Amino acid sequence: MMRRFFWGERAMVAETAPASAPKGGVAGDHSKAAAHSEYRPEIDGLRAVAVIAVALFHGEIAPFHGGYVGVDVFFVISGYLITGIIWRAIQEGRFSLVHFYERRARRILPALMFVTIPVILFTLAVKTPQEARSFGESVSFLGLFASNFFFLQERGYFEAPPESFALLHTWSLAVEEQFYILFPLLLMAVGAYARASVRPVIAGLAGLSFIAAAVMVFDDPHLTFFAPQFRFWELMLGALLALGAMPLWRGRALREAAALLGMALIVVPVVTYDASTPFPGLAALPPCLGAALLIQADRGAPVSNLTAMGRALAWRPVVFVGLVSYSYYLWHWPALSAAQYATIRPLETGEAALVLVLSFLVAVFSYRFVERPFRAPGGVMAQRPLLVASAGCLLALIAVGVALQESRGWPGRLPTDVAAMTTGDAVAFGVDRSCPTERGRLDEAGRAAIFVIFCRIGDESAGPPKTLIWGDSHALSVSPAFDVAGEALGRSLIMTSRAGCPPVLDYAYKPILTWEGCLAHNAALLANLERLGVERVVLVASWATYPDQDPNDGVENEAAADFERRLRETMAALASRGIEVAIMTPVPTYRYDVPSTLTRMRLLGSADPLDRSRAGYDARNGVVNDMLTRVAAAYDARLFAQHELFCDAERCRVEGDGRPLYTDTNHLNFIGARALEQPVQALLEAF
Repeated sequence: MMRRFFWGERAMVAETAPASAPKGGVAGDHSKAAAHSEYRPEIDGLRAVAVIAVALFHGEIAPFHGGYVGVDVFFVISGYLITGIIWRAIQEGRFSLVHFYERRARRILPALMFVTIPVILFTLAVKTPQEARSFGESVSFLGLFASNFFFLQERGYFEAPPESFALLHTWSLAVEEQFYILFPLLLMAVGAYARASVRPVIAGLAGLSFIAAAVMVFDDPHLTFFAPQFRFWELMLGALLALGAMPLWRGRALREAAALLGMALIVVPVVTYDASTPFPGLAALPPCLGAALLIQADRGAPVSNLTAMGRALAWRPVVFVGLVSYSYYLWHWPALSAAQYATIRPLETGEAALVLVLSFLVAVFSYRFVERPFRAPGGVMAQRPLLVASAGCLLALIAVGVALQESRGWPGRLPTDVAAMTTGDAVAFGVDRSCPTERGRLDEAGRAAIFVIFCRIGDESAGPPKTLIWGDSHALSVSPAFDVAGEALGRSLIMTSRAGCPPVLDYAYKPILTWEGCLAHNAALLANLERLGVERVVLVASWATYPDQDPNDGVENEAAADFERRLRETMAALASRGIEVAIMTPVPTYRYDVPSTLTRMRLLGSADPLDRSRAGYDARNGVVNDMLTRVAAAYDARLFAQHELFCDAERCRVEGDGRPLYTDTNHLNFIGARALEQPVQALLEAF
């Protein structure tokens, strides 16, 4: 009985091998494939290598920092296995798109739904309305098998914390299913009109996809990672093997060497790549070639004549992990996500390992009682009911996602005091004003024009604004304080902000902010100050972010002197125009999203991970505050120490009257900004 529990998957090999089921295989069109080849356990073993690499990478367990290449190994395997099934059926005149998608539905949907439902319930139970709303959008995209496009518009794969996107890993399922929407149609067309050209056609398309990925990964790595056209070559590489693009290898020495090289091409990237590796593109070639070599080395060989590496992969415990790999892939990431969400901090190695082990046990249950019963045609459901149920499940996912979006994350499901932590003014950011556009030019030759956005705040009925609030996104976050203070004083002000762009001339924090971005913005702004009649400027920024410095580490670096020099040049340029200046020190910042963290602490009773100590603030911001003090003194500018309004000698506060003061990790929300009203009013009166 135990033997049948663990190894019963052999009855489903038509879905996991390009050919057959062993004795006792499935009925229907799969049975015709039985004569062509035997079940290949070493490929299931290769699946095990791939899924373990991915799981260890997601668990941040050293030294597997490049374990994400396991997904690419999966792509090659999938392209090989599924193409074998499709092409053989086309050649025998028995291929049916309906039957193909039935098999895909049986393979993908039961386990996917089994995982997604508890993830939805967990979200509804403990996540903030904003998180639930974003999650709802990801669920809608999942129902369309378009998760990769959702995450394409969000943060990058390597930057997204596990607790933020519980369905991040489904991007790869989406890429696969998008491939299998198009690829069978391509094979059918080639099979009908140019059967002899199938390999050149697939090779040409794979080459174009690979070249595009190799080029685009340096221009837009985020797009290249998620967009299907840059991944299809990996599946097509496996497809070419299934189509016989390479003849069988008979020489033992060649096969053994190829298998060893193949495994090395997978393992070396797993332990040498990391998040900084330009990926995919050229860097994806070694693991994909490694998977192809391992498949090719034992292709056509009976189990009794596998290479040494093939025999290792065909070892039953390894094969079992491979058989469970799909369920394990689905479960491990949401498990890590939930664990990290509850702890509100990165998991320690032992904790991550425990989560991975427990999620594997759940995956075994999922495989045995969810995957397998649905896999065989004619099993739990006949074809028509299965297809109807599949469509219903996908529509249900879309409906749940839309409902969460339209209800703005359904705040009513949470206790009133908890919901208030992440709704209304707690998440409001900046002022709601019409922002007229002013055109400025970079130089007299008119080399380039740039639009600078000025928002009119304060008393809009007052005369022309004489005070400008200039800065990065933190200028926008404090603008409600200036808005109310200006209204109280009967003054009109203007504000301009550009995310990631400090109010410093000739300085760009990130490479993407070229002279056409940050540099041009600040240059055009300076050129317009006299025309606008500006007499006073308040500089606001997340100063500790610059220069090239993590706002949480407080480490002085070589660029600090250059940044100070450019800030001094900016002050001199303003002084030469007779403009008075005030500089606002940075507010305390945190490693974790403040509203979400406070919400989780109340709902889950988690420990407080926020470093609220004054010593922590000084460690992170001491370098830049000393710099701002020196620069302000040198140019007779006012220094507005806004951090003193949030920190006393011992501690910095993140909430007031039970409401958070931040909208994320570092931007004041409307409540936090309004806490600055009286000091800001005093500053404006002193100007």
